Amino acid sequence: MLSALSAGMDPEILSIVRRYAPRAVGGGAVLLVSMCVAKLIHTFIKSIKPVPFPGPKGVPFFGMALQLDQTKALACMRVWNKQYGKTIGFRVFSTPYVVTQKPETIRQLMKDRVKGYHMRQFNALNLLPRSGVFLSEGDHWRLNRKAAEPALSESSADSMVPTMTQMAKRMVNIVATLADSSGVIEDWVPHQWFRRCTLDFTVATHFGKDYNLQNTL
Repeated sequence: MLSALSAGMDPEILSIVRRYAPRAVGGGAVLLVSMCVAKLIHTFIKSIKPVPFPGPKGVPFFGMALQLDQTKALACMRVWNKQYGKTIGFRVFSTPYVVTQKPETIRQLMKDRVKGYHMRQFNALNLLPRSGVFLSEGDHWRLNRKAAEPALSESSADSMVPTMTQMAKRMVNIVATLADSSGVIEDWVPHQWFRRCTLDFTVATHFGKDYNLQNTL
């Protein structure tokens, strides 16, 4: 390879390249390895730092990553909420996450999110859809909020609560039928059921008729 590249090269320059190239390559390799080791050490140190809320500790470096997947992540978080409280904290690798069931906390975060709060999601696990007024950020969120604001006014929202409750209970009942005798659902994709529930609710509130779109039969 070096012979092909050196064709037509000045002999003096070629001599310098041959003299220092091995050292440069070796030094670059050492630097790359050192950076990787430093990154691993930094990630490990962050992964063992406590989070500001009670919650499962997990294992060093991985945190709770090994226990969160599409089949049981939401069930795990419900169990952790019952065990540690309505607001819990845990790490996935070095990233801290906070899960809360307190409506007042969620309401305040949704109100203040443009001030710096970011609604992180488990994108790699695809637990939630990636767009919409509740999950988008920045300018995209403002655009979605402006379009959705009239429908989300207090009077409109109050009138939709009974239908929303009905559709949510329907989704819970249908999903419950997918569980085995131990209460575990082996093969399902949560956000697909959220989409069906949303479509069911949207059609019912817009057209005034319940089409039962969550029913797969």
